[in-house]
Amino acid sequence: MVQSYAKTVYAFLREKYGQEMDWREIEDANDVDATDKIIARENPNRAALIIVNVSTGTIYLRPRKPATTSAGIVLVPSGGSISISAPEDGPLAAYEWHAIGSAGNLAFLAIGGHIG
Repeated sequence: MVQSYAKTVYAFLREKYGQEMDWREIEDANDVDATDKIIARENPNRAALIIVNVSTGTIYLRPRKPATTSAGIVLVPSGGSISISAPEDGPLAAYEWHAIGSAGNLAFLAIGGHIG
């Protein structure tokens, strides 16, 4: 049962993007502190991006510019997340993403869906 469902999902993505989509963890960074850091470099082949805060502190995100606690998208502790896809959000998934934390060594998980 699971196998046939997976084939359906892959077929849907292949039809939507016209090619295979490769999902993988983005390894540019996996934790942030109180200093701005690039967590996902610009990638024109990234059609989707998911970032999940797995720490106990707040993480702030910002595309293309340094993130600050007053100018950033807030990811609340222990599961706050953002999901970005090209069909719904235009080129945002492909942009370079910055992050900063409310404290040191705040962990997150970033997964990208890449085409091409």
